[in-house]
Amino acid sequence: MKTRIALAAALSLAAGSAAMGDTISAKFSIPWNPGNNTSFSFLPAGSSSLITLSVPAVSIKGMRQDMPIGPGEFAGIDSTFLSFCVEVSENIGVSVNGAGGTKYLFDVIPLLGASTTSAATTGITTFDGLRTQRLERLWAGVDMSKVWTDQTYAAAFQVAQWKIAFESKSGALNLFDNTSRMNTGLNNAINSLAQTMLDQVDLPGPQVSLVLLRAEGVQDQITMLVPTPGAGALALLGGLVLTSRRRGR
Repeated sequence: MKTRIALAAALSLAAGSAAMGDTISAKFSIPWNPGNNTSFSFLPAGSSSLITLSVPAVSIKGMRQDMPIGPGEFAGIDSTFLSFCVEVSENIGVSVNGAGGTKYLFDVIPLLGASTTSAATTGITTFDGLRTQRLERLWAGVDMSKVWTDQTYAAAFQVAQWKIAFESKSGALNLFDNTSRMNTGLNNAINSLAQTMLDQVDLPGPQVSLVLLRAEGVQDQITMLVPTPGAGALALLGGLVLTSRRRGR
């Protein structure tokens, strides 16, 4: 009984340490200036007229400005972290391969059920179960070594994330389907690789935990959570409890 109580207490502590709804402050840098420019057609909600968007597609390096972690600041994101855009209607001030740029304060929100802030151009995106699962699989399959060294790969990953976030049709995601909300007729290296990534997101596979970094008037980002020390300690404790119970049989 004492062992079970100890485990329950550990679960409670771990849950408390993993609670989200806190903030981070960060500056941002990109590895290339301005990144690979990509174009796609987009159908705004409630409209029958396509618009063409031409935007840089690039990986973004976040550099936290609130270390060590203080009260109200979220601990599940590293001091430097990778993020990608989900809101092309808003700008974000970045430096190029440096620590400059503008300092921003973001709310950290669990991705499932979260919504972006801007209704301009692409409309507000709400991350339902399907969008969230697809993004978690997309991120689980990313090759981190290529994100910072291969400009085409990074751009393709960003295009794939936009397609998942902005697409309103169910079914397989086809970047070259001109009846879908977001599509392109340009079958170049970026879009072709993005489609290869999209072909994997509905297949069974590993997933990672993602959060939305959200702020009014600033480009919203998605980033990945890092394992917390509490989670590791909990796993160890769980193993010890299981061993103890087996020995007691």
